[in-house]
Amino acid sequence: MALLSETPLLKDIAAWTTAGRLTRARFGGALALWLAVMMAGFAAAWLGLRSGASPMLGGGLIAIGLWFAVCATARRLHDMSHSGFWAILVFALFPIGFIPLLITESRAGENAWGENPKGLLKINDPRLLRRLTENAREGSVMHEVGSRDSEEKK
Repeated sequence: MALLSETPLLKDIAAWTTAGRLTRARFGGALALWLAVMMAGFAAAWLGLRSGASPMLGGGLIAIGLWFAVCATARRLHDMSHSGFWAILVFALFPIGFIPLLITESRAGENAWGENPKGLLKINDPRLLRRLTENAREGSVMHEVGSRDSEEKK
């Protein structure tokens, strides 16, 4: 049985690092995770203050939730081919700043932060694209791309 931290979904969502790229769907999962952790932190801090105990547990959970948010936001920005430092602007415009991260498609191909997590390729060579579309079987996506390109040239 694989450990929870070794499952691909949790490795992406609960990442402690800003390295790499993160898709829109997994970014949404990461947002849900850090919101849940932060809400638990606020509840623990409030209960600690109400009972006269130390609110340290709540503060720790809030800090962990914020770190999840920073890491996920930086990785999502990397997927869009932007520096993670843009996360400062995203958090400054909270919650509106997260909307572009949730609706913008990943950049195709590899960038400075790694390969596309969806496996999308960017084909810049028209000769390669033509060869791929010519050999594509009828009804496939590549065949449709080739048909559309040949109609646009006419």
